[in-house]
Amino acid sequence: MKQNKIHNQLKSLLSLTGPPMGYTVRFSLDRLVPGVDNVRYDAYIDSAFYSHAGKFIYGLMSAQLKAVGVASPEKVFSRNEKDLDAFKQGLVSILQSAVNRAKLAREYQVVLLAHAALAKMLMNKVREQFEEIIQLYRQTIRKHEISQTHDLGSVFRVKEDMAALQQRRMFIIRSTARELFRFVYEIWEGDLEKSFIANFGKDAVPPREFFLNPVFFVDGAVDDFFMIEEYVLMGHRIDDPIRYDDVLALLRESLSTPKILEDPTDVLPETGDTEGAGDTDPDAGDDSEQGDRMIRHADSLLCRAGNIELLFDSYHTKEILKKTKKERGPKDEIRLLKNKMAAQRKLFDCFYKACKKSGLLKAVIAAQEMGPVVGEYCPPLLPHELVNYLVAPAEREKVVSKLKRLKSLAGGTFSLKSLDRVEKRSSRLAMERRKIHLIDFLKRFSAYHRDYSNFNIFKESLQWINLLEDEKTINLSRVNRMLYEFVEPRENGLGSRAIRNHVILKADVRGSTEITSHLSRKGLNPASYFSLNFFDPINQILPEYGAAKVFIEGDALILSIFEEEDTPAGWYAVARACGLAIRILLIVQRYNRQSKQHRLPILEQGIGICYVDGPPAFLFDGDSRIMISSAINRADRLSSCDKMLRTRFSKKRGPFNLYVFSAIANRETGGEDGQLLRYNVNGIELEEAAFKKLSQEIDLNVVNLSIPEAGRDKIKVYTGIFPTKSGKYQRLIIREAHIPQLDIVTLNVGRVTAKRYYEVCTNPAFYEKVKKMV
Repeated sequence: MKQNKIHNQLKSLLSLTGPPMGYTVRFSLDRLVPGVDNVRYDAYIDSAFYSHAGKFIYGLMSAQLKAVGVASPEKVFSRNEKDLDAFKQGLVSILQSAVNRAKLAREYQVVLLAHAALAKMLMNKVREQFEEIIQLYRQTIRKHEISQTHDLGSVFRVKEDMAALQQRRMFIIRSTARELFRFVYEIWEGDLEKSFIANFGKDAVPPREFFLNPVFFVDGAVDDFFMIEEYVLMGHRIDDPIRYDDVLALLRESLSTPKILEDPTDVLPETGDTEGAGDTDPDAGDDSEQGDRMIRHADSLLCRAGNIELLFDSYHTKEILKKTKKERGPKDEIRLLKNKMAAQRKLFDCFYKACKKSGLLKAVIAAQEMGPVVGEYCPPLLPHELVNYLVAPAEREKVVSKLKRLKSLAGGTFSLKSLDRVEKRSSRLAMERRKIHLIDFLKRFSAYHRDYSNFNIFKESLQWINLLEDEKTINLSRVNRMLYEFVEPRENGLGSRAIRNHVILKADVRGSTEITSHLSRKGLNPASYFSLNFFDPINQILPEYGAAKVFIEGDALILSIFEEEDTPAGWYAVARACGLAIRILLIVQRYNRQSKQHRLPILEQGIGICYVDGPPAFLFDGDSRIMISSAINRADRLSSCDKMLRTRFSKKRGPFNLYVFSAIANRETGGEDGQLLRYNVNGIELEEAAFKKLSQEIDLNVVNLSIPEAGRDKIKVYTGIFPTKSGKYQRLIIREAHIPQLDIVTLNVGRVTAKRYYEVCTNPAFYEKVKKMV
């Protein structure tokens, strides 16, 4: 292969398309605590789940037997709805316990361990169920042989069914596993995955194809029939006409180049003078390390089928070009597509010639063209033997001899005419058709390369898992705090749990006095008006966020949210307080719209949210419980609004409703230097301690963006999602800003301090802008 020519074509193409995306999977258990043998990780899955899984898998496998036309032995095969429900409930409980434990440990690898342990256990169960069915056939045969009512014909029929079943063993296990893991993943990708993402982010989630991997379902034991059904004919044996390693080596040679690892727009001068080129890279002299790095990157690119299309498929680009011309698209886009198509053709032509020279092309074409006749010869032949017959004259005699032997044993006839017609058709195939065949092969190769790589990663992880079933070992691991238990919840009968921490939400309601006076003058009832339009709607949403009332009066609303011990699924106190605050503001906005229609004064709010890492104190006045917490006073300050600042900012329009300043004291008028002053009109301020707790509760993405109406400086926000009590997910956007100094006499803003404040953003336009950037 002319390496320099290919690399030049590759560089030209990437200058038009940009660098291709690599494929990476984060699946590691290296941060977990090793178990009792100090090597593997101890995992325990609820023993009751084993029984549920066995029954459910038995039903799935029974359906697969019927699908392949194998008659059932005496025991009736059926799928039971109760088995399905029991398996589903157990699965949800185990995965939820994994997410809870990961949240408690602040380690996402706990959930990966649960997935791997489940996969190991379920695949063992699939194989066990198959062997149980085989055993059932054997028992049926023995019963028939000693029975007075069954003749030899019935015995032979059961034996034939058992033989057919054993012949289709890998297919039935694979089909059952596919259905099983598809069901498991459907359970996972609902609220459970959302909860995991809310805590640890999207990057921690392995992709769908990692769990639904056909190669894993056959434990890596791929054969010709499996490869044809799932991917494309190819193998790992030394005598395979299309060897995986050979294809991979050719592709690596094409893509293992520094040109694909760097920005294609960063073009070095083509002078041939490389003196000093390695001065900026201390490792540049290590050719071996650089070569390994390029190979790893090439493998990463090959795992994404879209990269084959990007690099080689000019035919796909041609279709897009036709469509763009037909729709009278922009001239620049049409010119780009033409240049891209030309660059793809040149790059692919280089690879095509390399495949032709190596002999790979001939085998690929034969494998693609022989599809219609595979069923005619296989079995007794294997598909790779057909390819050998078509492309390797030296192997042809072996195939003919094998067919003659089978003919003498079976007494049948095997004509080679169909194969000969395929050989002639392949040799006369037009070049364009050959190229299309090769591109299609490469796309399917990419899918297999991805799944095979993922299988090796997953298999390596499974070897480090010690799935415990022995009670003695379980107890030993448990008492030494080494055991990762994934169990269904049990009732402990201990009543209410201890409070581990709490959050206080204070809403300062302004304008209620004016509304009360206005309604009273009109002879209307202010109490019922406030109740129907304000307090009742708020009371209705409190259970959704796990909040309770601490104190309510006309101009103040104080709410609390507790986190309890041993309930990590509910440890979202700050996130839920923020979500509740947003909902309260929306209720007030709706209330104000009604007030304007009736020409009533409107309400104004300021909300403060504070966190205490510990339980509150309680006093009792008779049967009434009175809560005492330092967070109440702090939240009161956060919800307040300075009168001077309110006057100054009253006409300011922008996406934010909260500004905090550090006062510069005036010697003549007095005052405290560094005192914090707030403008909080329909804003929500989050205390710094509460923000730190929020960052532990959910995964927060950092976004920096510019807002013209907010000034020249970039705005820094954090965003993430959290679940409410009912399982609905809500997005939060938190703005972080430094506190500037403020002259309290002139109200001139001074230098910015190192202190920060945090606002829960509610502006709809700003919310949508941030959401699109995540």
